[in-house]
Amino acid sequence: MATTVPRLRVEFADAAEFCAEYASNLSKGGVFFPTDDTYTLRQQVQVDLVLSFCGETVELRGEIVHRVSPQMASAGGTAGVAVQFQAAPKALRDRLEPYLAYAPADAPERPERRAAPRDKARVQAKVETESQDLQARTRNLSQSGVLVNVSGEPLPVGDAVTLTLSHPTSGERMRVAGRVVRHQTGADGQVQAMAIQFRDAAGNDESVEEFVSDVAAAEHSRHLGGIHGEIGEVGIENLLQMFGSCSPHGTVTLSREGEEGFVAFENGMLRGVVLGSVRGQKALARMLTWREGQFEFHARVDSEQLTDAGVPLGAAILDAMRVLDESRRAAAPVSPEAVLSVESTLLDAQRSELSKTEEAVVDLAMVGMTVAKVVEVIPETDNDVLAAVESLRERGIVNLDR
Repeated sequence: MATTVPRLRVEFADAAEFCAEYASNLSKGGVFFPTDDTYTLRQQVQVDLVLSFCGETVELRGEIVHRVSPQMASAGGTAGVAVQFQAAPKALRDRLEPYLAYAPADAPERPERRAAPRDKARVQAKVETESQDLQARTRNLSQSGVLVNVSGEPLPVGDAVTLTLSHPTSGERMRVAGRVVRHQTGADGQVQAMAIQFRDAAGNDESVEEFVSDVAAAEHSRHLGGIHGEIGEVGIENLLQMFGSCSPHGTVTLSREGEEGFVAFENGMLRGVVLGSVRGQKALARMLTWREGQFEFHARVDSEQLTDAGVPLGAAILDAMRVLDESRRAAAPVSPEAVLSVESTLLDAQRSELSKTEEAVVDLAMVGMTVAKVVEVIPETDNDVLAAVESLRERGIVNLDR
């Protein structure tokens, strides 16, 4: 017996309304359907675009890629489901664009058909060179290249790489040759992301172009119905507690001045926190200091975001705030630009007395790292690392050279 596919009716009373939705969502491969009814992720549906202004109906097959429950909507969203259409974005635009002719002259402009439009897309990726593989997560994506967050040392501008992109819903992967063309830094001057240009982007074969377009369309559809706003209006600790109480799982993406991180939780447990190359409680404590920037919340957690075994979300927030409070009461901060060096004689005499964190500081000081880099590399909290640096300096084991 054939399974009945649910039909979702989306009606447009006038052409201007259709034109606005086309520019925002339809042309990018998806639509958000407000409803309190229950649907499941990956469920097949049919969307009927009822164009009342011209008496026609366009039938499109698609699948549910995001759901906003009524409980989650109480935190500031709209209950409903996001649908990604099965048709490729180009074929979809070709089918729908003729109806834009009905729009009045003052209707919203149709989206610009640039050669390489840049779309927000946060998907798993891998950056490979001849000597290393780096796990990455994209920020945005176009036919000519991608901006990625990378855990670890950024690759030098000019380096040739092979980028592997993962489709967020199908899991399909595509390898593309490229080159690092730019570094993006954050407020602290540290490199936060790398821009990678696809090699001979203008000559990419159709399979690459179609894959990139489909990834961008899938990501756009998955973002429909998400809750977003300004960090300063609520505060990060309040955001995490609010979303954690109204949704069984979810991801909060936070961004400011070139920096971007995320917090993922499941069933009240913190399952992943990443800020650049920093992870765990250290990353959470840093983001809790942000008083401005933007947030996005989506009621899903992707598998690559599950980086931690899990601790209660509320306890993790309280612990991170305790770390911040201790940091505020600590002695005057050490200059992050100071370069560490080691007094070998004093080190040999006191090596057996060093803590694990102090040993890590000494190892990095031996290669002449700055305080900022030492704090970035060692996984303990910033306050614990700085306390170790200060203790070593007081005992004469390390020097801070301006």
